[in-house]
Amino acid sequence: GGPSLDNPPFFFGGELGAIYLADDFGLCSERYKIGSPLTLLEYFHQKDMVVVITKSVILAQFSLDSEGKLANETKLKLSCGPMPEKLQGVWAGPGLLATVSHE
Repeated sequence: GGPSLDNPPFFFGGELGAIYLADDFGLCSERYKIGSPLTLLEYFHQKDMVVVITKSVILAQFSLDSEGKLANETKLKLSCGPMPEKLQGVWAGPGLLATVSHE
C-alpha cells in the first residue's frame, strides 16, 4: 500500500543535519541536508512546508514537489542572544513559530 491518512509519510533528522522522509512501510530517503545538527524540526501543514532550526541558529524552510524534489527553499540566520544552544520553539498559531533562548 501507499501513503494514507492512517499512515502518512513523516520527516525526521538529527545530529548530522540531514532530514529524511520516511513511512511506516520502511521507505526512507534523504531529502535535505543543512550541514549542522538540528535543534528544531517542524512541519507547517497549512503550507506543506518543513521548518528547521539548526544548532548554528539557521532557520530553513522548504517543501517537496510532487516528485519529492526540493522546492521553495529559504534560509536565514537568526539572532537569539548569548545562549543559542538553549533555543526552543513551538507553533504559536498558523504560520507563527515562537522561539526562546532563555535570555
